Amino acid sequence: MLSRLHVNKTRVLAAAFARTVSEGTGCHHTCQFARRLSQLSTCRGRLISCPIPASFTRTVSRGLQLTTTRLYARTKRRASPVLERPHEIRVDVALEGTASSTLPCNEQSTFAEQLEREFKHALDITLQQVAPPASSRVKRTELSVVLTDDTYIADLNLEWRGKAGSTDVLSFPMGNMPPGMPVRMLGDVIISLPTAQRQADERGHDLKDEVRILLLHGDHAAAGLEGPWSDSSRRGRFTKHAQARGSVQSAPEPGGIKLICLDMDGTLLDSNSKVLPSSIEAIRAALSRGVKVCLATGKARPAAFEALKPVGLAGPGQLATYDGPGIFLQGLAVYGGRGQLLPGKTLPPAVVEAGFKYSMEAGIPLSAFLGDECVTLQHAPELQELHERYYEPLTAVQPSLEAILQGPPVKKLLFMTDADVITKQVIPHWQKVAGELGAQATQAVPTMLELVPTGVDKWVGLQQLLRDLGIAREATMGVGDGGNDLTMVQHAGVGVAMGNAVAEVKAVATAVVADNDSDGVAQAIERFCLSA
Repeated sequence: MLSRLHVNKTRVLAAAFARTVSEGTGCHHTCQFARRLSQLSTCRGRLISCPIPASFTRTVSRGLQLTTTRLYARTKRRASPVLERPHEIRVDVALEGTASSTLPCNEQSTFAEQLEREFKHALDITLQQVAPPASSRVKRTELSVVLTDDTYIADLNLEWRGKAGSTDVLSFPMGNMPPGMPVRMLGDVIISLPTAQRQADERGHDLKDEVRILLLHGDHAAAGLEGPWSDSSRRGRFTKHAQARGSVQSAPEPGGIKLICLDMDGTLLDSNSKVLPSSIEAIRAALSRGVKVCLATGKARPAAFEALKPVGLAGPGQLATYDGPGIFLQGLAVYGGRGQLLPGKTLPPAVVEAGFKYSMEAGIPLSAFLGDECVTLQHAPELQELHERYYEPLTAVQPSLEAILQGPPVKKLLFMTDADVITKQVIPHWQKVAGELGAQATQAVPTMLELVPTGVDKWVGLQQLLRDLGIAREATMGVGDGGNDLTMVQHAGVGVAMGNAVAEVKAVATAVVADNDSDGVAQAIERFCLSA
């Protein structure tokens, strides 16, 4: 284990220091110091030592060889001035396991050398944020970087975190060095090249850029600066790649994420509109830690409850609850921390009238959402599917358009038909006329198009919820896949795109996880909320 190597290296270093002192000086204080230094021990990876006497300074380390200079007692002779050596940063990059197969043979050594040069500069900037006090004798800082494979990093996860499976990057901070030591060893940063390659493919950049991004993540963990990736102070380390944002963020500090907002269709629900067992487990784990987890969906609240009842996620203290927060109907129905409905917009009557006239003329099924109820003028098989597959309230047929307009305000309209018809006919039409009527079009599922009031989306609803809960934007995580999730993913403290997300959502996300059939939600919660 690499971090063990660092601990063992320090033990050998201490022993060598002790031998050098005891054999080369003969001074009582030096012998006493030799005995103390040789008693260095470890406790949970942190080094414990006795204080270093003031009699010794200017210890220079080269590998495991140490030389010391004894300073004699004060005399009348003036001491020669001590010239300060510039602080040295050393980064060692090595390949382990089958990682070398990810890079062409003729690029391996060049890439490692390039990373060492670039990362020395990046680490220098990082260390300025945790600079030692002026009295520190640290002359050199070392960091070990290992590029490895999925198997190697999975073994480390199992051994040190008790969790099976590979991850993109692991950091093993060394802990505090003994006072007065000239070398500060930060620890190890271990990166899985196969995982980095997959994430690079998802984000559309090359492997080298992804490794650089992960190194930025790892150096902050090793240097004690672990925190949200969105912190602007972390950018610009590699000038060539300053704007790159990886598909993997550094995990927030424990307690960093206080609210998780989950989309449903295409995110929490798989291709069969079911919740995966891994998602259930991860959500319950987050709730047990005091993290608020709520829905941010285009569905009506009753639909969300129907979808989650079979898996036990609906009810008091669960994901869907009548006495807790939630964002429904694309942000039109926002419920606060006590389950109270917060003020929201409704569609102008002109939009409702134009929508139903278009539906009747074009023969496209339409459902009007009043909140927890839905109405229409003519029933259709698509609206039955909307109820059975997507759990929306069964649409009630009204006798006339006037009856709908005179009833409760309509919050949104939903057209449902073949995906080709939606793309080629419905979307172009409403993109032209919706704005003039005070509405905007949004899409969550290829077979649907929704009309909502202008200026309303999930992010607007989330902002309203955050004000009610008193939670900062930076402490939120938004997870989604569709165009209607775009603003939420873009502006949340941590924005996560599913592997099946549309390109626009992936482009603004700060993390991309697996798709909705492959444990993507569990990956997001584990990475950003449960990992410590």
